[in-house]
Amino acid sequence: MHRGQSHSVLNQGHFLSYVKDNSTIYAILVSGKLGKSCVESYLLSITLLVSSCETIPRNIGNFLNLQELIVKKKKKNLRDMYLLRRDLDRSNNLPLDLHPLLSLSSLKELELDSFTGVSNFGNWTFKRLVVLKLRGDFSFEPQTSFPNLQNLSLASNDHLSNLQILENCKQLKHLALSFCTEVESIDSLTYLLKLESLMIRGLYKLKTCNAVTYLNNLSSLDFQNRRPVIPTILLNLTKLEKLIISDAGCQNLNDFDRLTNLKVLDITSRHLTTLEPLLSLTQLHTLTLQQTDKLEDLTALLGMKNLQHLTFVGRQRGPDTLENDGALRILQEAFINLKTLKFERIEKSLYLRFPQAWKDKGEFKLRFRCLCDFILTK
Repeated sequence: MHRGQSHSVLNQGHFLSYVKDNSTIYAILVSGKLGKSCVESYLLSITLLVSSCETIPRNIGNFLNLQELIVKKKKKNLRDMYLLRRDLDRSNNLPLDLHPLLSLSSLKELELDSFTGVSNFGNWTFKRLVVLKLRGDFSFEPQTSFPNLQNLSLASNDHLSNLQILENCKQLKHLALSFCTEVESIDSLTYLLKLESLMIRGLYKLKTCNAVTYLNNLSSLDFQNRRPVIPTILLNLTKLEKLIISDAGCQNLNDFDRLTNLKVLDITSRHLTTLEPLLSLTQLHTLTLQQTDKLEDLTALLGMKNLQHLTFVGRQRGPDTLENDGALRILQEAFINLKTLKFERIEKSLYLRFPQAWKDKGEFKLRFRCLCDFILTK
């Protein structure tokens, strides 16, 4: 890369490693050809695409004003399979070396993919870090601290067994935990009094979710896990505006009438028999339900005057709500007040039963051979 080209990139404050050749940014980082004055003046963000044998350059601290660092694995393709195998053998399952991060005193956003082994943050403190996104096996020491962290995402971690790190992240506002398969307890959530949004997916060993009830400032909850959500846990979450419990096995809606601030609800549970408790949710404008033979009476939809977007998610087998002629008639009447009516993953045979007036206005998309989406918009 010529000096003029480097200046043109740096003037945008963002330098990406996919400029023609991935080795280009490594050559620049290692040799320091950009020059200290140029670095101090312009560079704010770097994205590194590295293979399993590469790591974070140790002299990355030369970028004194760097505020965002993203390190991702290169995408695999057939041409690179041999090289990838060779890299894995050469790396000998070495984890990602995180020590160079200590020299980035201005770093505010950090996103890392783990490669092989478990990458450890050590007893370090990241005072300015605001956003941290980790995918893969990362571990923390008892003294690891993120005093100003506001957004944390931990995904696909098969090593982390506890969430003690949350006790040192008391400014956290947004937390996403997905497929951390060894986590059994989320009791550390009680330290996060400022938490506004929480996502929990794929924590298969989780024994209880009672800690959620202490998160009084929570406005968004996405809980898609095998362990059922007990509705009484949600009673204190009066600030909730968005609630997703798609796979949580919620049995009924008896206590949902207290969630008066709810605007978006995704409760695709096969156990629901009635929607009557939702009539008190006057701010609800988006609703997602699962088609089931138990939910036959949809009359309550006609009383939801502020509802604008309604989605029905199909089942893989068994009777569906759409096989009920009465339910279809109510949906036709409810569509008068809706902006969007969507049916996801329905069988093509059910689509043929839809009124012709719908078919003329709707958009049909075939998925997975026999399943399709049918979307009505105004």
